[in-house]
Amino acid sequence: MTVRPSNSAVAFAVGLAALLGVGGLVGLFPVARPTPPTPAEVRAFGAGLPPPGTEADIQAALAAPPLKGTYGPTRPSIRLPAGDVVLTQPLVFGGLYSPVLAGDSMHGTRLIWDGPADRYPVEFRGCDHPRLSDLTITFRKPAAGGVLVANAVGAGVTNTAAVIERVWVDAYAGFGVRHGVCLDNTAGGAQPDQNGEHHQVRDCHLQGVHYGVYVGQTQAHRCAVRGTSFSACYHGVYARACGSQTVEDCAFAACTRCLTFGDQYGGGAIARRINAEGCKQLARFWSGPGTGVLEDVRCDGMVPFAAADDLTAGDPYRNTYMTAAVMIAGPAVTVRRVQLAAYGQPHPIRLWLGGSAADVVDLQVWRAEGDPAPVALAYGGPPRRWEFNLLGTVMTDGQQPTEPFAYTK
Repeated sequence: MTVRPSNSAVAFAVGLAALLGVGGLVGLFPVARPTPPTPAEVRAFGAGLPPPGTEADIQAALAAPPLKGTYGPTRPSIRLPAGDVVLTQPLVFGGLYSPVLAGDSMHGTRLIWDGPADRYPVEFRGCDHPRLSDLTITFRKPAAGGVLVANAVGAGVTNTAAVIERVWVDAYAGFGVRHGVCLDNTAGGAQPDQNGEHHQVRDCHLQGVHYGVYVGQTQAHRCAVRGTSFSACYHGVYARACGSQTVEDCAFAACTRCLTFGDQYGGGAIARRINAEGCKQLARFWSGPGTGVLEDVRCDGMVPFAAADDLTAGDPYRNTYMTAAVMIAGPAVTVRRVQLAAYGQPHPIRLWLGGSAADVVDLQVWRAEGDPAPVALAYGGPPRRWEFNLLGTVMTDGQQPTEPFAYTK
């Protein structure tokens, strides 16, 4: 027999809903909701790591036979809980499509390197669309770097479209760590004819390494570094023998050289919305980088190189641009809205401005009264448009010096 509610019961329910609202009814008569998965279940969905997840667990997950994905071999994402994992051997992802290694958060999961000096804690070799996120890499011993993205001989998978995000590579303890993130498709005996394209490094922090982000050798095209900070690195971003690089919305503190672009095949480099503090050299566009842009940059508290600094083993010509605050040697490079400032420093800010079609517009150089005046150099013809400000006064000069430091203001 079917029992139907009476009219009075229906009227009571409608009246109660009007009085309490829907939220009140839900609170009065609780509705069963699915319970969220436990942390152990979340880990099991990824690599199946038992808590807390040790190096042996992770290596076992990497050693398991790969799965058959839509485009080729793949494996489940490896997701690490908060805590420390000491690595004595690198975590190597080889010949895979879309592998993922993710931590709990940048400050929640730490990979502590205690392995060989010529390896990286995390290595993607011959992977398509690999992703690394939400963890810190720190060091007990020297290492080749923090993260490697490279092609691998015989992998059959082109090294493409890596994403490194929310990763802190911390080498401030003073160990010799060469790269923070190395995007290098010829590292480790790779096939030089395979491209390494469309890599992204974003929202990371790279500290105390020789190269913060290293991009090279050949055909590592269209890489981007965004929203990333560099602290106490010798080179911040170093992109060589590769084309169409972009660096945006980044910060540099106490770095010797912030930006270096050279031998850019198939396009130039763009660096914009950059903030630097306490650095020696802001940017070099060298060895024919093609078109390039340096714009909307503030570099404060600079510590200029001395003119006598011999950085190139007795090559005075090369030394002049190695010690410049801004060096432009490639054609068609545009400099717009750039401020350089140094106060109380004994050495001048040097500008090495070459390239027959370069535009230098609104370059401001600020020094305190009594400090050495800026020095402007030109090789291979003056820039097409050469304007810079000194203590608020615009000076324009098309003169072409023929000797180092011949043109001085």
